[in-house]
Amino acid sequence: VTPLPFTPNQDGTNDTALIVYDIVNLTGGAHLSVNVHDLSGRLRRELYSGLDGSGRYLRQWDGMDGDGRRLPPGIYLVKLEISADSGKESRTVAVPLVY
Repeated sequence: VTPLPFTPNQDGTNDTALIVYDIVNLTGGAHLSVNVHDLSGRLRRELYSGLDGSGRYLRQWDGMDGDGRRLPPGIYLVKLEISADSGKESRTVAVPLVY
């Protein structure tokens, strides 16, 4: 995730967090989700949910929640989960959001 921290204050600098991930060694597609949670674990926004194959992917987060409201400053958890034939895996990254 870059930049860290990110500042979605609409000034044209660091307004979007870029989430980049690579998927390798899949013969078909696998269900993948990218979600933003607050530190209490509450889902604040689903950024992506779908079927991905092997490759490099880029998702963006603009600092908004699922209802289109600007989230307050703080630390948020971006969680990526993939379900493939070999099982489930997940990665979580702490993302500071500041104004």
